[in-house]
Amino acid sequence: MKNKNILWNFFYQASYQVLVVMLPVITVPLVSRALQPEGIGTWNYINSIVSYFILVAGLGLSSYGVREIAFVRNDKKKLSERFWEIQGFNVFFSSSILIIYLIFSFFSKFSILFFLQSLVVLATLLDISWFFQGIEDFKMVSIVNAVVKIFTFILTIVLIRDQSDLNTYVGIMGFSSFLSGLAFWFFIKDKVFFVKVSLKKMWSHFVPALSFFVVKVASTLFNNMNTTILGVMTSMAVVGMFSNSLVLIMLITSLVNSLNTVLLPRMSSLEKENQEQEMIDLLGKAIDIQVFMAVGCMFIVLGIISGVVDLFLGSSFREVVQIVPILVPVMLLATIQQAIANMYLVPKNKIASYTRTIIIGLVINIILCLLLVPNWGASGAAVGYTVGQFYLAFSRVIILSKETTYRFNFKNLLLCCVAGALAYLVIDLINMTGLNGFILTFTQGLLGLMVYTLMTLLLKVNPALELLKFK
Repeated sequence: MKNKNILWNFFYQASYQVLVVMLPVITVPLVSRALQPEGIGTWNYINSIVSYFILVAGLGLSSYGVREIAFVRNDKKKLSERFWEIQGFNVFFSSSILIIYLIFSFFSKFSILFFLQSLVVLATLLDISWFFQGIEDFKMVSIVNAVVKIFTFILTIVLIRDQSDLNTYVGIMGFSSFLSGLAFWFFIKDKVFFVKVSLKKMWSHFVPALSFFVVKVASTLFNNMNTTILGVMTSMAVVGMFSNSLVLIMLITSLVNSLNTVLLPRMSSLEKENQEQEMIDLLGKAIDIQVFMAVGCMFIVLGIISGVVDLFLGSSFREVVQIVPILVPVMLLATIQQAIANMYLVPKNKIASYTRTIIIGLVINIILCLLLVPNWGASGAAVGYTVGQFYLAFSRVIILSKETTYRFNFKNLLLCCVAGALAYLVIDLINMTGLNGFILTFTQGLLGLMVYTLMTLLLKVNPALELLKFK
């Protein structure tokens, strides 16, 4: 039954991630053409600043909450107590940060945009998706998030027309976050009952959550500092180039990483039951599956990126074609390092190792950005981000290998790359057929996927059959 639940949870989460990938196929081109590089850059710069406030408001409770709920999910009394303790603390702390944020917004030159984004900070106060993840109810998480995504999608295609709609777009993004946080409260009543908890109990979660907060700080800085540095050192148009390049990469990476989200509560439960070897076996199989998916995506994206940019972003974003190849390795690197973090370091409470690696990766990223951005612009920021991700993946594989029986399967990685290279070659050869536009890009992507799948089957590194009997 547990194995069946994993498969269903992966199905729900992966289905949601497919939606997350598919909807931007329409919205990213529409918004990019409407707002142009400067508008896209402004939005992403604002969003990078707001993310720092969200970070402090959340105080690492999203990851900490999943683990704590997973520990007590089989005891409704303890589950209810733990939920109200954590959420009570969350309300108090997030409210304080929201007040500070509103004061900051008042004095900013982008005050209207920041005020519109205050809904995102408010959403942090309301968000209890961590509870549903902790009890492994990924069906509910996926459905709620999917409905909000579709609602946001409809508003975007109806209301966003040109550069004057930047405020409207920022407002839509803020409202969708608020709606997502609010929606889960309609489904909590059957899961827990109200328990009056003391302030002492609520504040008892401060120190444990703080360790997750340090990790979250480093992670948020790692993912947003490049955008912030570009915003300070270059122009909003350059920020727009880098942001859209990273969006294309991370949309696909999020689909590959669905398994990490699904398995975090399961790994926490196994850790609670002291079943370490089962944890490592599960982690190894999950990494093999994700490496297979990530490598295929890497080579296919490399082959079709020129057509994708022409079709979906337009000529004003042509520089993305040069930036994406620098970021492509992130699909594999981020998949590996996040798998080890979410399925080993967090459940095992090895926060020191988690923190050390992300801080060093962040420092590498920032140094390279400061050195390369003045001359290379968005490409320099892409180099810093990719090298930082390489350090995270490499260092976490070393930690896992030293502390457990796990050994990274380099042979499978090499064979997947061989299959990917052949798929890329086929994609490149299709350019000689005389096809163009959407037909060319679609044909290249489809045939590339078919060749990669066939070659991995022939080389016996395709985990499709293993996924069906996944344990």
